[in-house]
This record gives sequence, structure tokens and C-alpha cells, in this order.
Amino acid sequence: GQTFSGAMCIDGLAPTDGTWNFCMSELYEANAWLSIQIPHGSTVTSVDVYNRYDCCQRFLDSFQVWVGDSAGYPSSTVGMVECGNAVASATDAAPFTVTCDAPLRGSVVTLLLPGTNRLLALAEVTTFGSAGAASPSPPHSPPPGGPSPPPPGSCSCGCQHDGGHWVIS
Repeated sequence: GQTFSGAMCIDGLAPTDGTWNFCMSELYEANAWLSIQIPHGSTVTSVDVYNRYDCCQRFLDSFQVWVGDSAGYPSSTVGMVECGNAVASATDAAPFTVTCDAPLRGSVVTLLLPGTNRLLALAEVTTFGSAGAASPSPPHSPPPGGPSPPPPGSCSCGCQHDGGHWVIS
């Protein structure tokens, strides 16, 4: 079978050639979200969201982009700031660009599909701005009795899936 992991949303490929390179959540839910970790202290000016080209464009519909330092459901109570929002055409693949009113600083960009019965089905999410200084990586030593941690910047190893939610590092 096909795997539509959240990592496919940030692999730099927005397919238009018949490939199945997109991410899709496993269930419909209220307020579906996708959090993407970016270098600490980055400044975000805009975000492009590429809808699927083959089908399912209707799933994107209205969406919001948030920036801050917390992954997960975004809100101002956890220090997230809304960059902006958009409404995607039910028949268009994209890109749909959300431009922040002012540059926002953070280490996480979250795409939120507000409302009930929402399903993440995207081709690509691209963040624009300036990257902050990457913090030095800690030494990689296996924890006692456990596996080695994933290498820094490894998306396939850093993806955490929880129902229809992803945190991608």
C-alpha cells in the first residue's frame, strides 16, 4: 500500500506528474493540524500550501497558518501567532499563499484546518522567510537500554503521527 506520511508535505516535491507524493491524515476530525519544525529563531514572512492535484482539493477549503514555538493545536494561549488564512478553491491544486501581516519569529509553523470533519490531504507546504541560527546538536549517544535518537534534521525519523495530526521535525 501507499504511505502518505506528514514528511511528504515538506520534501520539496509538489507532484503534478501522476506520482503519489502527498500527505494525508487517516481520519476526519475537528480542527486537523500539521506542525512543521523550522530552525529556532527563524522569521516567517509567508507560507505556500500546495493542494493535491489529482483529487480531493475540497478537503483543504479554509485554513489558517500559525507561527510560534509550540507544536500542536495552535492558539495564542500557547504563544502562537496567526500569520493569516486563506480559502482554497475546491478544484485548484495551488499554490495558495498566506502572507503574514508582519514577519513572525518562531520554530514551528502550523497549518490548521478549523471546523469539524476536516481531513489533511496536501501535496506540499513551503515556508518563506529567513532561517534562524541552528542550535548545536547534542552528542548522539544511545540512552540506556533504548535505541539511538534520530539524526538532526531527519524528517522521516522525526515525524510523530497522532490520529490526523503530525509534528514534523
